Amino acid sequence: MPRGLQHTCARNWERGRAPLRRTLIFWMMALLLGTAAPPAVSQITWLNWEDGDVLNVSSASGLMPGRVELDVSRSLESGIARGEILHHHFLFKYGLTRSLTFGASGRHLQQKNGELFKDGLGDSNLFLKWHWRPKSSAYAVGLRPSISIPTGYELERPGLESFTSSHNDFALQALFSFHTDKLGIHLNPGVIATGGDNPMYLTAGAALNLHRFIPLGIDMAGEYFTRWNMVTEDFESDVFMKFHRSLFWGLSLETGVKRRLLESASSQAEWRFGLSFGRVHDPHADKRYLPPPKYPPVHLNITSVSTGIPDPLGWAPLLTDEFRTTGKQQAHGVPVYVGTDGVSKRGYTMNIEIIQAEDGRVGGISLPMILRAPRAEAEVHARVRLLDEDGVPVGRDEVFQASASRGLGAQLAPMNSDIENEVVPDEVRNDLRRKAARKLAEVILDSNTDVIGRRESK
Repeated sequence: MPRGLQHTCARNWERGRAPLRRTLIFWMMALLLGTAAPPAVSQITWLNWEDGDVLNVSSASGLMPGRVELDVSRSLESGIARGEILHHHFLFKYGLTRSLTFGASGRHLQQKNGELFKDGLGDSNLFLKWHWRPKSSAYAVGLRPSISIPTGYELERPGLESFTSSHNDFALQALFSFHTDKLGIHLNPGVIATGGDNPMYLTAGAALNLHRFIPLGIDMAGEYFTRWNMVTEDFESDVFMKFHRSLFWGLSLETGVKRRLLESASSQAEWRFGLSFGRVHDPHADKRYLPPPKYPPVHLNITSVSTGIPDPLGWAPLLTDEFRTTGKQQAHGVPVYVGTDGVSKRGYTMNIEIIQAEDGRVGGISLPMILRAPRAEAEVHARVRLLDEDGVPVGRDEVFQASASRGLGAQLAPMNSDIENEVVPDEVRNDLRRKAARKLAEVILDSNTDVIGRRESK
């Protein structure tokens, strides 16, 4: 397409997006603020766990393994029935695997109702989120089981709210998401199984994320969440909208407002203010969706993967295959296209040499007459040299290593506690080699694309 026509199309597209932004913002504000009639009384009670990715609604994506996210938020609820309740909410997330995220949350509450005052902890929540996205797909599914532990303050008197349900409550949400780098749509049908003689609830939630949709890099999200009492057949519903801005060093700022629907007594909206640290945008956790680039793309050519040791088990082909399936990376706003087809393009070159590899090694726990728990292990080391467009080395050669392990079963009170002579099946060795090669490719690419991004973004 001619350059002038490209510029014309780009201008028309930007002009067309501006009314679309204003229209979506208007309708989301109307949905939220239009709930003032009839006015609300109090927000959804303690069984409504506010530890989702928006508020109650979660996306079918999570953190990369080893990544941590911390979130601290503060909200104020005001109403005639319960007076003012100040919530301090704490949320911790940790990426266990590529498809499993662990989370824990707790809260501290303060209530003031006329002359009455109460201060103490609320219940704590634990959850696991399993998520799966087909390769090169915008759709994802997941499952999120949760448990509420009664750690809240139990002192009660007329006019003061209970800060605990006094029993364990369980919830299960199904997660369905459609996500691109700009838009996220999430649906969460679920069920709450309460302890004691309390009724069960069916739940449903829908949320919309708009990433970098507003100027100044501000994200916007809206949510509708409802639960249905299976005994009284009553609905309790909330709408919520928030604005999110990434700051620096992984810190992010968030503010939002929540309203309860279909109530007869009057109350004000609940305002929230939060600060988070860690991974900000979950849709980029698996690197399939990257933010818009800020700089021209560059090429990273991997001419070959050599070995300085005998390689009868095929470490070099495994590592080459992992690089071949990578395709595109991005660091500091610089797209990096990884090529392994033998055709060198103008750009950077990476030479890789495997210098040490081992599989079939056995470790684990060995306690004579008590426990025998062997683990098969694989480990690989590679020396990497990065060259710029003129063939000049960028920094010194670096040595990277990666490992993988897998349990081979456990025995209590074994007659023989020797694990060094354990025979590792061939299928286990092949699987560990593949996992170790995949981890090594990820470590090498993450480090070198970061170096390239820093150089090209200056």
